[in-house]
Amino acid sequence: MVGEWFGGCIGVRIFMFVGLLLAIVAAVVQPIAAHATPGNNTARIVLEGVVGPNGYAAVYAELSYKACRVSGVEGAAKPALAAKPVLFAFAPDPALWQALNNIAVALPAQVQSTIAVEPAYDGVEVLAVVPGKPGSKVSVELSCLGSGIKTDEDDGPGMIIIVPDDTLVEMYAEDIAKLHREMGLNVRIVTTSYIYENYPEAELPSDVCRPGETAPEYNESLAAKIISFLREAVDAGVNYVLIIGGAAEVPPVYVCSPILSELVSPREAAIPSDYYYSDPDYDNYLELAVGRIPFTDALSLSMYVNSLKRWVEGGSWQNNMLLAGGAPFATSLMIGESAAEQAYTILSQLENTARNILGISFGNYLGQSFTSYIGLYGLYYLVAHGTGSAMLDYVPGGLWNYDFELKLSQAEILGGKPAVYLTPACRVGYWDYDLTQPPFIPPSIGVKLVSRGAAVAFIGYSRIAIEAITGIKGDKGLVRVELSGADAPLLLFMQHLPNAPTLGEAWRRAVNSYLLTPGSHYVAFMVEGEEEIGHLVSREAVYLGDPAAPNPWYQASNTTSTGWEAPQLQPPTGAVEVGVGFVAMPIAKYSEGDIWAFNPAANETVELRLEGSCPASVSALALYRVEGYVFIDMQELNVTTTSGDGYCVVMVNIKRDSPGLVRLVTLYNDGIGVYYFIAAGSYLENDTLQIRGLDILETIGDEPLIVEANGTVVSVLPGGATSMAIALEELPAGAYIVQVRPVHRYDLIYGGDIIAREMAKIAKLFQVEVSANPRGSEANSGGVQDSKLAGDESPLVDVSQDLHRGNEVYPVFYAAIAVSAVMPTAILLVWRRQRL
Repeated sequence: MVGEWFGGCIGVRIFMFVGLLLAIVAAVVQPIAAHATPGNNTARIVLEGVVGPNGYAAVYAELSYKACRVSGVEGAAKPALAAKPVLFAFAPDPALWQALNNIAVALPAQVQSTIAVEPAYDGVEVLAVVPGKPGSKVSVELSCLGSGIKTDEDDGPGMIIIVPDDTLVEMYAEDIAKLHREMGLNVRIVTTSYIYENYPEAELPSDVCRPGETAPEYNESLAAKIISFLREAVDAGVNYVLIIGGAAEVPPVYVCSPILSELVSPREAAIPSDYYYSDPDYDNYLELAVGRIPFTDALSLSMYVNSLKRWVEGGSWQNNMLLAGGAPFATSLMIGESAAEQAYTILSQLENTARNILGISFGNYLGQSFTSYIGLYGLYYLVAHGTGSAMLDYVPGGLWNYDFELKLSQAEILGGKPAVYLTPACRVGYWDYDLTQPPFIPPSIGVKLVSRGAAVAFIGYSRIAIEAITGIKGDKGLVRVELSGADAPLLLFMQHLPNAPTLGEAWRRAVNSYLLTPGSHYVAFMVEGEEEIGHLVSREAVYLGDPAAPNPWYQASNTTSTGWEAPQLQPPTGAVEVGVGFVAMPIAKYSEGDIWAFNPAANETVELRLEGSCPASVSALALYRVEGYVFIDMQELNVTTTSGDGYCVVMVNIKRDSPGLVRLVTLYNDGIGVYYFIAAGSYLENDTLQIRGLDILETIGDEPLIVEANGTVVSVLPGGATSMAIALEELPAGAYIVQVRPVHRYDLIYGGDIIAREMAKIAKLFQVEVSANPRGSEANSGGVQDSKLAGDESPLVDVSQDLHRGNEVYPVFYAAIAVSAVMPTAILLVWRRQRL
């Protein structure tokens, strides 16, 4: 507990309640500043960090003290945790996405942010994950005892290379060892036969799959002895472990996943994992940075060793970074692009780097493959779907005519300058096909990149990778999506790059940070078994390559970044705040904050403002969606900027027939700001009632709308349109308030009171006061009339009409009853909706 002393002799976890419930995934910036103030045989250590775009700061330090205790934390926020995340899989299979969201997922009763104080070879290791406002600073204060610990031998961190009994493999292992020894690393090569003959079997964790039963026939005994061997290595000060060989030669520990067993198959639920080689004491905290080269043929080993040498030599290409993503799950949140945009902001902390981003908003993603970019950059973050041997992504094309386009095939990977590859794509890190039969023709993309020398390190997933959307945060239009699944450790890896000397060490810290975040602890309950999301993500994550490969972006100065915060958006006069949950209605109850909504009336250009200087580029899309967030189409909008006095004027050209929800992306040198706003409403123009952004009222996307005059239905509009015009002569004569609204409040079904409250605000944008309408028809004063745009000019009296939209038929039954000339009423009943 806080206030107790913990030292390097034992491994403990200091639990610190930052709030009763803390929010989701750590996507954090981790620079540290430590200040020691001796007094009364103690030292005061302050570790500082900057909160990243996902709302967390991850602070890491290695301290040469015998014991430390937490004195306090400053700058922490208290975000709320979503009760249930929305789950997707990075596979091009909408049926699998639906199956995932049918799983019962809940959060444990007690969720707490943690500070881990773990034993290190010459002191203690501190890792803290603290929530806060993006761009702000947080600090963790510790009191420590016994400074200046020295080990008996000061040979630097150690490395072990585990190889099968193969002279050829040992030769290449020696080449790698020599390279690291020249950099000051103490390296030892160990064969599997040596381990098998000299170490006992360690007890295996409870989630292990049994050979020939729930897993392929692998050498479980050797795997257990490797764990025993690595426990000793940790005590000896080893930091890195490189395994050379496939699953048949140097076995992993096969871990059973209840989630994958239920969703895919028991065969694929057996995950080949090196996780327990990183965490040999099973305390859910990785002590070792472990990587694997999953092949032993001479050609592949030669190409990889040459690429490693070239990586160590370095070059200007290492400072170029490619980030790419679209809308893999077909939602208005555009998760792939959102993750890439967060990565852009995170990587801005690295000095002398150039970042290129591909996304739908930037007009350079759809129709573009990754192939031509291979070999040109030092780091790749590619957020797309995977099949194992290919990567694909969603292409919007309506509710039925959407598609998936090929982004990268393993057959197209021929080589190039070595780089670090990060991707959440399913199965592209599949490597154990010497023991298993993969559901694709091997090799996987990850193995191909490493074996052809195109990747010095590939970090991804060997089986079905799960994404978890655990919240949406809005701040006056600025919107961020919180991710707690497969993308979270990859983003954390990038956040740890400034302060980790090697790639493997950055990955070790990233996984530990992820497992400390509340978002990793959501539990999925299946018919047979239960599993934490973080358990699946951490066990199926793979690091292919040398974990001791140097990190060219390491900033040894250890200074704290100033952080970057996107400016707030200032809307036109008269704008109202509506809940950010409107951006994605099915998960509205997991949202927090607001976006702007306003009625642009007849204006096709709207003026917005951003504080400070203008961004380097601005882009905007009007998103057409159905069912509250299913992204089916878009319009690219023209945007221009002009610098003002301390602010930037952003002019967005929005056509009258554009969808009402707009996604605005601003790209600065230090980060990317993503904004959503609503531009929709009714207005009078040239004896007509003009309505724009009609899709905003349509929760489902194709339900009909009604026009009321002082609460009386006067017209019916077919669903599916974004804009309409009604001649005033079709409306009643006199003065009244015209209101456009859905026939039925479907939002009550889909979003409950949360959506209903926000829809009530938006409905006011569709209210127009008609002070006098001399052109109106007295005949329209007391009944329902279908708009001319609906295709029927006659009043509706006891008739049934089918409205056709493509291949759908909507039987709609109307009954218009004039009770009296004084009190007219109208009833519109929608009995059923069916797809033929």
